[in-house]
Amino acid sequence: MGTFAIDGQAYAGKMARFSRMAAVVFGSLAAHDSHLDLQRKRGIVMLEISRLSAAHELNNKLLRARAERAKSGWETEYIVARVDSAEAALLILDHYASTQTAGIHEIFVLEAYRKAEVGTALLKHAETRARELCCRRIQLEVHPLDASIHKDSLRAWYIRYGYHEDTDNPDRLCKVLDADAHT
Repeated sequence: MGTFAIDGQAYAGKMARFSRMAAVVFGSLAAHDSHLDLQRKRGIVMLEISRLSAAHELNNKLLRARAERAKSGWETEYIVARVDSAEAALLILDHYASTQTAGIHEIFVLEAYRKAEVGTALLKHAETRARELCCRRIQLEVHPLDASIHKDSLRAWYIRYGYHEDTDNPDRLCKVLDADAHT
């Protein structure tokens, strides 16, 4: 049995993997910052995902540099994931209201936090946030951000979460968002 909390309410349930728990938890989150306690081998860990108003709010130099490079003509949100209060990952989410489209500019997880499902939590958060922004579609281009990640593996990871090749651009993956779904 693992336990997790949202806004101070504790929940218990048999969760084989964090990604399964994230799908349940992120489907019920409100637009404000989210907090999630999850069971790990070393004990309870706190994962916090929150929006930032600007890149300079990031303390980690690598994450801040990545956020500062992400300038585009779209509306951009910087969302940081912290594990036990330490910055662990960054989601840069773009949205363009006139086309009801969101774009994952980048999900970057620091090496020490990879394989801990932090990227999965950010992907689910991106989809939830896109729905909140009334986007009907979310898209991305698959680009590994360091040499340790193979492009085909990364592409397969997104496909596992329901993304498919865009008919207009084979380098782009997209997903149609059901306004009522929180997957």
